[in-house]
Amino acid sequence: MKKIIIFLGLIYMFSCSTSEKRGEAPQKKIAATPKKNEALSKKSEPPVPVDKKKDAIKHKYKPGWLDSDTYNVKIIGETREIAIRRAKLQIFKDIINIRMIKQSKYIDIRNIEREFAKPVRNGKVISQINVDKGVEILYQIRAKGLRKEVEKK
Repeated sequence: MKKIIIFLGLIYMFSCSTSEKRGEAPQKKIAATPKKNEALSKKSEPPVPVDKKKDAIKHKYKPGWLDSDTYNVKIIGETREIAIRRAKLQIFKDIINIRMIKQSKYIDIRNIEREFAKPVRNGKVISQINVDKGVEILYQIRAKGLRKEVEKK
């Protein structure tokens, strides 16, 4: 039990430290008023087209395992790029959780990150829906034998 608590603490610290290394502000410290640099960067981003018909249609696929080679996550972000980053992080968290539940001996965060870097990097946004909070995406990763690799003991 102590190992699980320590491991979850490390996951939390890892997720906080990676956002700080990239120069991002932690999510809890987001200011209500944008800074000058943020306002300039937001102007340069192309606006996300709003398609009313597409917004009315729900995602075709559901989050989770589609088959033994495909895994989906559904994430909401302020922009498409933020949603993609959150989806990638969520995939790593899901892999760690699955391995902890299966009591796998392969739960080292760095090894998991290296092992699944290619499928996560090559993932695709399957669908995108504009919502009140920003953009909701369904992010999909594919690799041959992915489920078997994720669930290995």
